[in-house]
Amino acid sequence: MARLLRAEQLVQGCGSQFRQMANSLLDIQERRLYSCLGFGSFVQYVSESGRIDIAPRYAQALVAAARFLRLLSATDVVPNSGRQVRPLTALPPCDALGAWRLAVARSVAESRLLGGRLVEQCALEVTGRSRLLRGTGSDNSSGDMDVSDSESGEGVHMVRSGGGGNVRLFLSSESPEWFTPLSIIELVHEVFTPGGINLDSCSSAAANTRVGATAYYDMESDGLLECNAWMGNVFVNPPFGVHGGASYQSLFFQRCATEYMAGRIHQAVLLLKAAVGYAWFDAILQWPVCFLRQRLAFVRRQSGSQQQEGGPLTWGVRVANPHGSVVVYMGPDVQRFVSVFGCMGGIPGATSWATPRPTESSMD
Repeated sequence: MARLLRAEQLVQGCGSQFRQMANSLLDIQERRLYSCLGFGSFVQYVSESGRIDIAPRYAQALVAAARFLRLLSATDVVPNSGRQVRPLTALPPCDALGAWRLAVARSVAESRLLGGRLVEQCALEVTGRSRLLRGTGSDNSSGDMDVSDSESGEGVHMVRSGGGGNVRLFLSSESPEWFTPLSIIELVHEVFTPGGINLDSCSSAAANTRVGATAYYDMESDGLLECNAWMGNVFVNPPFGVHGGASYQSLFFQRCATEYMAGRIHQAVLLLKAAVGYAWFDAILQWPVCFLRQRLAFVRRQSGSQQQEGGPLTWGVRVANPHGSVVVYMGPDVQRFVSVFGCMGGIPGATSWATPRPTESSMD
């Protein structure tokens, strides 16, 4: 309660101190300081508590601005108004930083005011370049399928492809119904403790019997649609395949980053393909990420002929994933993510080197 009171005092007493106000509101949201007053969400606290004189939409904009400020390094020029940051808050972190640094450089070189209009122009330029890069590096349907003439694999369900080879079914974009291993789901719940998974953005009724999300979007409702709100703690395990020339993996990652940077979700864990070499994967490395040391074995519900009518769902078919996987975290508690997923693989910047670095004398 004391921390909440202090943050509220900073918000109310900041006047024109944009950064202090934004950071104080971010502290209230990320730490859920409002929960001690019985409010279930940040928006409810702002709109109903009467404790701070700020409209909910403006409060969310300030939270999004604070998330951007967190990206800046010690050598970056720091924005001093919300107008400067507003065009950046919906962008992926790397694009937002690139647009801001470009605006700063042009302001100096061209003696222009570092205002919202200049930042918006630079944001449009940077995102235009990013779209071109993503277009040349996107996955295609054949890249998401693993063809093998020799592997029949015990316990691996195979179907005949049109070209005559054997294709692992779960990699075909025509059949996304392969589900996350329980071992990963349990770790996601542990990261989100004491909360749970509020939303699974790409799921199904059958998959949610394992995930246990409060809400989910399936193929029909489509979690990528802008009209579908994302909220709370989000789990994302996108299907393979492409949509409109872009990888589903890329599209769901970009949507999740946008929602987090805008302050509409609290935190997220994403399970993605380790698509090193694709342009969209570069943005993944701007976030805390765990490269899993083992390839995951995804599972599929038994077919109708095997599933007992009215009985509990059973899961029989498993398949080894020919791709490596990464787990990406967006949220305030990076240390918890590291402690939970550190045993599953390598987390750049968090796990130590296994071999000591050579000394200068040993290199002579």
